[in-house]
Amino acid sequence: MTGERLEFTGTLIYADLPEQCIKDCGAKGDVTDTVKEWRETIGFEFAPKLRGRIIESLLDIGAWSRADLGKLSNDELAGMILWLACSHFNDWDGEPYSVTGGDVFTVY
Repeated sequence: MTGERLEFTGTLIYADLPEQCIKDCGAKGDVTDTVKEWRETIGFEFAPKLRGRIIESLLDIGAWSRADLGKLSNDELAGMILWLACSHFNDWDGEPYSVTGGDVFTVY
């Protein structure tokens, strides 16, 4: 997929990503370098107008402060979204209305 772009518009579905990307980026442990490589390989990015919405959504998770998120580049934020989406997809058991994970990841 090198050379192509996958623009995140607020919603990502399981079928949007290569299966190996989901496995690699959603793996347990530190996957920072792996996520960066996959983000570059698939051209994963978001429109700059979504930056505020993405930051607000990440704040709702409660793991980061507004100041910390505000310092991140759009590429770093895109990597966080890719990591969270892949982790979400890895938790999905394949069943509709699953309690954990799912085939759709959305930033509100």
